[in-house]
Formats: sequence, C-alpha cells, structure tokens
Amino acid sequence: MKWHKMSVSQQLKISLGLMALFVLLLGAFGIWQSWEIFQEGETLYNHPLQIRRAVSTVKHEVTYINMSLRDMLLAEDDKERDLAYERLLASESMASQNFDIIKTLYLGPQQDVQSAITAYSVFTSHLNQVVDMIQNNQEEMVRENLQSYGEFEKHHANLVESIRIIDDFAEAKADQLYDDSRNMLVKMAILNISVILLLLLSSYYISKKLYSNIKGPLDNLNLAFTKVQEGDLKIRSDIESENEFGHLSSGFNNMIETIEKNVNVNKSSSVLANIMMMEDEVKPFFKSLLSGLLSEINGNLGAAYLLSNDGKSYDFLISIGMQDTFRHSFDAESLEGELGLALSSNQIHIIRSIDKNSYMILPTSTGHILPKEIMTIPVTNMERTIAVMTVASVEGFNSESIDLVENIMDMLKARTQGVLNYHMINRLREELQLTNRELEMQTSELQAQEVELKEQNRELERQKDELMEVSRLKTNFLSNMSHELRTPLNSVIALSGVLERKLKDRMTDEEKSFIEVIGRSGKNLLEMINDILDISRIESGKVDLLSEAFSLNGLIGEVLQVVKPLADEKNINLIHETKDQDLTVISDMQKVRHIVQNLLGNAVKFTEAGFVSVGARIDNNHFIIEVLDTGIGIAQNDIKHIFDEFRQADGSTTRKFGGTGLGLAITKKYSEFLGGNIQVESLLGQGSKFIVTLPILKPSEGENEKIEKIHSTIPREGISESKHGKKLLIVEDSDPAIVQILDILQEDEYSISIARDGVEAIQILKGMIPDGIILDLMMPNIDGFEVLQALRENQRTENVPVLVLTAKHMEKDELAKLKKNHIYQLIQKGNVDPEMLREAVLSMLCPPCRKETVKTVRHILSKLPTALIVEDNPDNRLTARALLQDTFNVVEAEDGEEALELVKEHIPDIILMDIALPGMDGVEAFRIIRKTPTLAHIPIIALTASAMTTDREIFLAHGFDAFIPKPIIENQFLGIIQRVLYGE
Repeated sequence: MKWHKMSVSQQLKISLGLMALFVLLLGAFGIWQSWEIFQEGETLYNHPLQIRRAVSTVKHEVTYINMSLRDMLLAEDDKERDLAYERLLASESMASQNFDIIKTLYLGPQQDVQSAITAYSVFTSHLNQVVDMIQNNQEEMVRENLQSYGEFEKHHANLVESIRIIDDFAEAKADQLYDDSRNMLVKMAILNISVILLLLLSSYYISKKLYSNIKGPLDNLNLAFTKVQEGDLKIRSDIESENEFGHLSSGFNNMIETIEKNVNVNKSSSVLANIMMMEDEVKPFFKSLLSGLLSEINGNLGAAYLLSNDGKSYDFLISIGMQDTFRHSFDAESLEGELGLALSSNQIHIIRSIDKNSYMILPTSTGHILPKEIMTIPVTNMERTIAVMTVASVEGFNSESIDLVENIMDMLKARTQGVLNYHMINRLREELQLTNRELEMQTSELQAQEVELKEQNRELERQKDELMEVSRLKTNFLSNMSHELRTPLNSVIALSGVLERKLKDRMTDEEKSFIEVIGRSGKNLLEMINDILDISRIESGKVDLLSEAFSLNGLIGEVLQVVKPLADEKNINLIHETKDQDLTVISDMQKVRHIVQNLLGNAVKFTEAGFVSVGARIDNNHFIIEVLDTGIGIAQNDIKHIFDEFRQADGSTTRKFGGTGLGLAITKKYSEFLGGNIQVESLLGQGSKFIVTLPILKPSEGENEKIEKIHSTIPREGISESKHGKKLLIVEDSDPAIVQILDILQEDEYSISIARDGVEAIQILKGMIPDGIILDLMMPNIDGFEVLQALRENQRTENVPVLVLTAKHMEKDELAKLKKNHIYQLIQKGNVDPEMLREAVLSMLCPPCRKETVKTVRHILSKLPTALIVEDNPDNRLTARALLQDTFNVVEAEDGEEALELVKEHIPDIILMDIALPGMDGVEAFRIIRKTPTLAHIPIIALTASAMTTDREIFLAHGFDAFIPKPIIENQFLGIIQRVLYGE
C-alpha cells in the first residue's frame, strides 16, 4: 500500500477505520467488563447499601418519634401539641415504609427481620398508649414511661437492638461483596493491559505512516499560526496542493484577512466607545461622537438630529462640515429627506451615487466638493427613533466602515439614551428642587394647621365626654324620675278609685266628677311618663327585637276596642277595613301594637266629627297599615315637624288638644327600628292619612328546619296516663345533678324517668306524657330551649308544666324565650335549697297539694286571709291597704328585715314585695323566704316602679309568682292577687 500517493482524506479514512475497529474491540471488551462490575455493584446497592440506608432511616425516625413525643409533653397549647403529633405520625409512617424495604431486600435470616418488625409493633403500640396519656393530660405517667427504666424506653431499646442485628449483617455482607469485587478488578486489570498493549502496537504502526505524510504541511501552517499569534496579521500560508492541505491553506489566508478586518473594526469601536463615555451633556456628546466617527470611517461631514419633545419632528442639534443654510429640522411623520428611509425601517441606510444637485456640499479652500455616499444612522429605544445621525464621504464607505457602525449600534443606542436620561434627570432635579422648596413652605403651613387641629380634637373630645356624661345623667334622671313620679301617681290613681268605690252612694254628682277627673288625670300623666320612657329606651338602644307570628287584623281589632270608648264619647265612627282577611305576619307584635295604638289614639284625639278608619294589607314581603281620619288635618309647612319629639302641628293645636307631642315620634322610631317607614298625607281642615310600611321578618331557614325536625319526632296521638302517682321526667346530661335531684325527691312518691339529652327526652315522650318536667338548658345535640319550644307547639304536651333547673347565666332574650314558652319556674343551679326544690316540684305536679300545705301552716288571725305589704313609701302602703283592707287582714313592713320578722310571725297568705327597699332589697328578702321550708309555699308578688331598669321577665325568672307595675291600677291589682291566690 503506497501511503504517500493517497490523499489525506483516504489516509485518514483507512487510519480512522482501523482505529474504529480497535475502538469497537476495546469497547466490546469494556462493555463485558462493565457488565461484570455492574452486576457486583447492583448486588452491593440492592442489598447491603439499601438495607443499611433503610436501617439508618428507621433509627433516625425512631429518634425523631421520641423527640416529637417529648415535644407533645412540653407543648404549651393544643396547637403546638397537634403539630408535634403530626410530626410523630409522619416519622412513624416513614419508619414503616423502610421496614417494608428491609423485609424485601434483606439477605440474612428472615427471623432477624421478623424480630425487628415485632419489636417495632410493640414499640408503636406502647407509643400510642403514651400519646393517649399525653392527650389525657397524664403527664406523670408519661414522664415515668420516658425514664431509662420506663416501659416505653425498654421497648425502644429492644427495637434498637433488633435493628442493630440487621445492620451488622448488612455491614458484613457489604465487606464480603467488596472483597469479591477487588479480586475481580485484579483479573480484569491484567486482561485490560494485554488488550491495550496489542492495540497500542497496531495504532503505533498506523500513526507513524500517517504522521510522516501530514507533518510537513502542518509545520507550514503551524509557522503561519505562530506569526499570527505574535501579532503579524500580514503572514500568509504558501502551501500549493490539490489535497486538503491546499484547501486549508487557502481558508487560513481568508480567515487571517477577516481577523485583520475585525481587529481594525474592534479597535475603531473601542476608540468610539471611549469617546462616547467622555461626555454626559447632549451637545458635547454628539459633537465628540460625530468627530470620532468621521475620523474612523473616512467621512468628511455629518450632522445630528434629536426627536422633539412633542415627537413630531427631528430638530437639528449639531453638524461638522455643513453649510449653515442647510441646517434645518425634518418632519417625523412625513419621513422626508435622506432620513426618511432610515426612519421607516429603523436600519442604517446608505445613499450611493449622489446627484450633483445635492445640498450636502463640502466647502474647501479651492471650491465645493460633492460627497459620493451618505450614511444615515437611526438611534432607537423601545422601537422608537430618538435621534438620527447622518454622515457623508467624498470617497465612499468601505465594508469596514459599515461593519464599524453596526458594531457600535447597541452601545450607541444605550449611551444616547443614557445621555438623554441624564439631561432629563438634571432638568427634573432642578424642577424637583423648586418643588421641594414649595413643599417645605406647605409643610410649615400644614404643621401649623396640625397643631390647630390637635387643639380642636382635644376640644371635641372634651365636648364628647361632656355629652356622654349628659346622656348618662339624662338616663339616670329618667330612671329616677320614673320611680319618683310613679310613687305619688300610685296613690293618686289607686286612692281615687277607692274613694269612688267607697263613697259612691254618699257623693254628689259634682264630687263624683271630681274623683273621676283625679283618676283620669293620673292615668293621663302615667301615659305621658310611659311615652318619655319609651323615647329614652329607643335612644339609649335598650329596645330588643322579638319576632313572632300573629294576626295583624286581630291585633288591630284589639286596639280598636281600647280606643272605642273615647270614640263613642265623641260620636266618631270607627271603621276596620279588611277585618275579615287572614293577615298573618312575623314581626315584633308589641311594637306593632304600640304603633297602631298611637296612630288610632292620635286620630281619635284630633277628630271632632266623622270617622276614623284603619286597614291593613300585605304587599310582597311587607305589610302596610293605613289610618285615615276626618280630623283637623295638618298644614303642609307643619308636616315635616309632626314626627319631632315634643312637637305637634302648631302651638294652637297643642293648647287645644294637649299632650306631650311624643306619640308620633315614638311611632316613627319604632317603625324605623323594625326596618320600615311611616308616611303622612294631609290637608288642613279635611283630615289626615298615615301609612306605615313594615317588613315581614323571617326566621333563618336552618333554624326552621332544625325546629321542624324536633317537632316531627313528637307523636300527635294521645296515650293513657299512669295510675301509679305523679309522673316526673328529668332531662339532665350531668350524672351528679341527676343524683342530687333524685336524692332530694326520694321521699316523694313520684314515678321518675331520666333523659340525658333532648333527643332521648323526645323519645321518652313518645310513650308517656308526664305531669311535669325538670329541664336543663345546656345539653348536647338539642338544647333545652329547643326541647321546650317543641313541647309547647305540640298539642299533647303544650300544657305540661316545666321547671327549668340550669347553671346558665340568663340573658334578656333567653328569659324572653322562657316566658314565651310558659315555664313554671326558673331555679339556678349551685347551692340549690332541697326544701325549696321539693316545694317547687310539689306545687308544679300537684297544685291542690300546695293549697293544702298552705292551709296547714297558715296562721289564721281571722276568717279573712292575711296579706303582707312590704313597701318603704307610706303613701304606697296606704294605697295598698285601702285597696285590700275590705278583703284581707293587712300587715305592713317598711323594709326587708322587718318583712322577714313579720312573715315568720304571721305566715301570711300572700306577700306584696316592693323591689327597691332600703337596706335589704326585695329580691334578697324573696330568696330568704323561699329558702325557709315553712315559708317557701307563700306566693310572693313583685311590686316596682322602676320601669326603666327592670323587666317583668327578670322578676319572674327570680321565681316571683306575679308582677304588678306601679302606679297600681285597682282592677288589675286585685285581679292579679285573685289569680295568684285562688287561681281565678
């Protein structure tokens, strides 16, 4: 084979073919060896390494379980404890997963694995017990388990020992595999050396042949490259051959020419870059740039243009070599002149073969010279041309000039934008300095205003405190005024009635009219006091909303019966429109009644003749009440004032008809409180029409479903009653409370059933109707309020008496719920008096038994029953005595201490207890009487004039048998006493 006659490519092909064959052989040999090594490595990885890794993970997670367990023990709140518990569960899960790996890959005796898994199961089982101890706050037992001698630590040590056995075996197995791999490596190394030596000898022979044919040309090219490295870019290769070395020599020469060109371009670029970095002001920057650019690209003249602030033109900035007559601006939109093509494409544009009529003429000492080429350079930023440079050359631009401009374009754009930004920043800085000076002046003014505002705020705070104090004093005044005014009114109204009744046959008609005037005036004064108190309640926010379903026409009919006597006296016809329609609405019935009563009373009051009509209708989700009269009417100028407090239509009307002017004000406030409004239409002398629009309130859907579900569980059909005494159902979820109640009632022969929650109580009621129920309010699932409401809405259980025994602090709305559902009595848990509870249950289950008890302990002074009046006001005592002395033996006490002495001495049939007493108040005296077994049966009626601060529900919740407000109205007073004492 004649190597020297072959081309380089043929020589390389043969050489490379042989080399490839050698490589294939060596590769196959290497693959075989790699496979052997891989099998050894795979065995090592899949068994000892994985096992030891899994064992290490198990050890780590077991340690982390101990740490999480101690974190749970030391947690300061439930959140930290839950977080530690989550970490413990995660570690436990991770340990279990790694036990699965050990079980799958372990090469040793499976008994070791089974022992470790068993130890882990015992460990986790005891771990769960310790966690339960922590969650049940058994901290001492937990700490004992965590001690070195504790049960938990013993299981932990056993687990660690079983894991160590597996780990030791894996380590020994790894050592064995390592020794086998090392022996294999020695054998393969000897074989590799033999194969490599053979291939090296073959390669050496081929390489020597190839080397001798390539070295000469390469030395020539190497010499040329060395010269280039030394900076001699003029060197060229002189190889002349038709083979690859000839082509390589030609390419080398072309490359050196390109490098020489690029070096020159880069050198010029560096010069221009330095020039661009020297100036920051706009005009000096472009002047230096144009001068340097013309020098580097062999240019003769040039100019620079900047985009105007409005963006409509490119204005001339500076030029070199141009005549002044040709310096002007270019329109940015029409793209005129040599700038047009460059601006339209945002690319460098060169105009060649310029006509002799071109305006760019280079003036010289011998005349004018025409440029050969013009280059336009657009400077863009964010696709917007912000500046344009145009340069001209008499000789023309070579390729290096064009490359130079393209090379510096990115830097030129960035630097131009920077110079413009610097110019703008300087301008803004000057403006900002001016603005800062103005702001400093404004700040001084604001500080002065702030001082003034602070002073004003302090004054407003002082006035606010004064207004709050005035409001508090007003409330206290109204409360005290209510009590003080009702006290004398009590005597006026009650005693006038007594005189009218006792002297009926001994007075003249004139004297009778005097007595009637006294009573009527007292009642009118009481109405005015009530109006003032209503206004005060509304303004102080002490009015509660109690929604219930009621018949609107039924309510209107009741109010009409109240105002009918006054209408009949004035011969006014009362008309009830649409009275036969069934208008059932949901709202606060008492406030709606107040609104209707005020409007009808006002209409009758200001109507001299004709009629007063009232009607109601429902429109969508609202109900509308209209009251029409043929009274005096209201002037248009006065309509805007009629709802103001203490005002009527005008002064003359007030003097003629009297009144406080609060009725319509209260009506308006109640209408707005219920979410509605009131309107009035009136003509002076023809009458008035008042229209009240109120929303129909709706209970929440979820609550309705819940209550309906409870109601549906109570059967409607009746069942026979037990024949074995009175049946009592105790609904209570507390076992200690049940034991206490059973202990107190054990001597009484009651048939007692126990329900530990509301659901169980309802199930019991399916099979029996008890004679009475003792009900707890706070219970799981269904509370006592819902059970009570379900009982009252079911026909079979609506009359079953319920005694509420609860430890819950009762709010006003909750007391209202109890009142609405007619509970027999409310007793607070705690220090429950056994005899008092027995007496309450006895009177609830067997009212006749209570009357018999009363008879057995009553101290009879005469045939008349005895009434004890506890009242500190002499006039009120006189009034009550005058009303009772014909039918009762009256005993009087001025305070609570005296009342306790007299009640023990006389054992009265009934007690009338004033609440506001000096020293011991009426509530405390009531509690002492109820706790005394021999006195607990006596009915006690609460008397009070404090309508502002107490409510009927509160007194009844204390256990009073009834409530009588002051001033005392004779019929009402005697009726309540008869009902309490005799059940009439």
